[in-house]
Amino acid sequence: MAGLLIAVLPLLAQSNSNQQNAYTGPIIDMHLHSYTSADFWGPAPNPVTGKLSVASAEQHLEETLKMMRRYNVVLGAVSGVSEQSGNEWHSKAPGMFLRGIELREPAEFMDEEAFRSNIQNGTLDMLGEVGAQYFGYSPSEQGYYPYYKIAEEEGIPVGIHTGASFPGTPFRCCPNFRLALGNPMLLEDMLIEFPKLKVFMMHAGGAGPFSEYALMMLNMYPQLYTDISILNWMPGMEPVLESFLQKAKQMGVLDRIFFGTDQMVWHDAIGIAIERVNSLDFLTAEEKADLFYNNAARFLGLSEAEINKHQQLVKK
Repeated sequence: MAGLLIAVLPLLAQSNSNQQNAYTGPIIDMHLHSYTSADFWGPAPNPVTGKLSVASAEQHLEETLKMMRRYNVVLGAVSGVSEQSGNEWHSKAPGMFLRGIELREPAEFMDEEAFRSNIQNGTLDMLGEVGAQYFGYSPSEQGYYPYYKIAEEEGIPVGIHTGASFPGTPFRCCPNFRLALGNPMLLEDMLIEFPKLKVFMMHAGGAGPFSEYALMMLNMYPQLYTDISILNWMPGMEPVLESFLQKAKQMGVLDRIFFGTDQMVWHDAIGIAIERVNSLDFLTAEEKADLFYNNAARFLGLSEAEINKHQQLVKK
C-alpha cells in the first residue's frame, strides 16, 4: 500500500499543479474559419474524435459560438473565401469577431482599391489566411506585395499559412501545393520589405525542422508573431507543441506567441485546443494568460476599454 501511495502522489501533485495553473480568463482565438453555404465542406469526421462535423455553414456558426461562450473565447479572428461569411458572423455576434478574408491566387483576388475600401468601410479587419503555399507561391511572392502594403498602411493584421496540410493535398485539391513553400524562412523578404506590417505565422511552421525555423524567425524579426493552431489539437502534434513552447520560453520569445485553433469545420476543436494548452504544466499561470489573451491583445492594439470589457464578460 505504501508503495502504491508513493507512486500515486507524484500524479496527484502534477494534477494539482495543472489545476492551479489553469487559465480561466478571456481568450482570443486568432485562427478560425467561416463559411457560406456555397463553400462549406462538411460533414467530415473530426481527426481527433472521429465524430462528423455539422452539415451546414449555419450550424457551424451556431456551434462555434456555443463553444466560444463555453470556453470564454471573447474574440475570434475568422477568415473566409469571401467577405460574406465574416460579415454574417459579425452580424450574428457583433464584437466577437475580426473579419478576415483568404488571399489565395493574387491575380484572382479583389483589386487594390476594393481591398482598401473594405478596410476603411469597416467590413474587413484582417488579411488572412494568406494561402500562398497552396497555389505554388512563396509568401514573399511579388504578387502579394500590393496587398501587404495596403495592410501595413491601414494597420490591419496579416496571417500567413506555414507548415504542411492534410496528406495528399496536391492530389486532393491543390496541384501546385508544395511542402517547401511552407518554410517560415520564406517570410523573410516580405518582413524586410514591410517592417511595420502586423504579421503572424499560422501553425508556427508545423512539425519537423520548420518549427525550428519559426523560432529562428521570431528571434530575428521582433515584429513577427505566430499562432499555435493545429499544434494544439491535431493527433500526434502534442510533442511538437510542447517542444516549441519550451524552446520559445528558453529563447525569450513566448511573448509573441498566441492561441489559435484553425477549427476548420470542427467546432469541437476549440475546446480540445484550449484544454491541451491548459494542461501544459511547464507554463506558469501568467504565461498561459499571455498565450491565451495578452499577447494577441497587444498585437491587435486593443484599447484598455476593450480589454476591460472582455474581462467583465468572463466575470458575468
